[in-house]
Amino acid sequence: MGLIEELTSAVLGGGGRSSGVSNDQVGALIKSVLESLGGEGDDAGVEGLDRRFQQGGSGDVFSSWVGTGSNRSIGPDILSQILKGHPIEQAPQRAGLGGAAGAVRSSRSYFPRWTYGDGQLVNEQSQQIAPTGPSSSEFHISKPDGWPAGTYKVEILADGTSVASKNFEVK
Repeated sequence: MGLIEELTSAVLGGGGRSSGVSNDQVGALIKSVLESLGGEGDDAGVEGLDRRFQQGGSGDVFSSWVGTGSNRSIGPDILSQILKGHPIEQAPQRAGLGGAAGAVRSSRSYFPRWTYGDGQLVNEQSQQIAPTGPSSSEFHISKPDGWPAGTYKVEILADGTSVASKNFEVK
């Protein structure tokens, strides 16, 4: 695979068409990634991406994508950090894949982080989810002898990245 295929595969979590993404959606994503490489400034073109990967400590990965030989892989958290603020970060939305292209991945690890007061950890557990399309899931915790009054927060993490949170109060 080359640069475009690696970026597209990374955005789709390696799931590609088998994870419910149509050929048209993959085509729209590739077009959007290519359009993201245009423009001006430090992020423009392949050179801009190369600079970001070098600064992020993954220059060797990027070089493998644009050079000859085997392509190296990169984790979604590292890729997300490198592309933060780059026009490619918005490619899935422009391609019609919604706000989190990772939702079409074949499998993700989700876990809620429940905290109390100033961030004291109450509970954290992982749940592997492999949706084949839009889906929902539930997370529960219990305390048979009751919860202390106070402010709580549940934060949902997907592959280690916060995707949602909700504050609530027990009176």
